[in-house]
Amino acid sequence: MLVPLVAEQVLPGVHTLARHAATLRSRRGRLVLISDVLARQPVRGYLAHSVSKTAVEGFVRALAVELAP
Repeated sequence: MLVPLVAEQVLPGVHTLARHAATLRSRRGRLVLISDVLARQPVRGYLAHSVSKTAVEGFVRALAVELAP
């Protein structure tokens, strides 16, 4: 149940971000990550939400390293 939910809600946005990230870099653009506390302090009953936020934060950090000059 968790994997399809995360795949459905997280992957499309992450895929779009990855596609446009190189363009942002070439134009000296910036990525702004907006998240919430549940990525770092999970609460009972919000497993899927916490996992998806943590996944996006990790992806953006890794993407920043990949695109760094």
